[in-house]
Amino acid sequence: VIAILMGLMTGIIVGLLNGFIVVKAGIPPLIVTLGMMYVARGAVSVITQGVPIYPLPAALKAIDKIRIVGIPMVIIVAVLLALIGYILLTQTPFGRNIYALGGNEEAARISGINIKKTRLIVYIITSFLASLSGIFITARLGSAEAAAGTGFEMTVICGAIIGGVSTFGGVGSVIGASIGAF
Repeated sequence: VIAILMGLMTGIIVGLLNGFIVVKAGIPPLIVTLGMMYVARGAVSVITQGVPIYPLPAALKAIDKIRIVGIPMVIIVAVLLALIGYILLTQTPFGRNIYALGGNEEAARISGINIKKTRLIVYIITSFLASLSGIFITARLGSAEAAAGTGFEMTVICGAIIGGVSTFGGVGSVIGASIGAF
């Protein structure tokens, strides 16, 4: 439990750092996120000395074995997160702020949206979700290693684009991204 919480907290910290660099330094988001990905992978390689960590505690590996009505827990969590994301984006002022920010940053700023705060929160949420997926991957593999998940970033980006999400922002939906990922 402590390791999972630390992993999720690390995701939040990385998202906060990424968001801070993008918002305060004005460095393009793609450069910041890809750069952080390489920094994190490098740090993990140094900390683990390139050696996979195993065996993992049985309780962590058991996460992958949990089934509810025969459906793997990871699928249930993904569906619940998609539902929460859908509601957040379509039914809340924060969700409308995200779409407005992605559609036209200057218009969003003029309309009174705190674009720095909104962007920072989006980075934190995204990084938290990435760390959650890392925990599920670790449970499935039964080991932790720096190379796990290599290449997934392009799979995720392509799934979102196939689902109608614009790389320029302001366009797309959770349902479309979920279909694209599927």
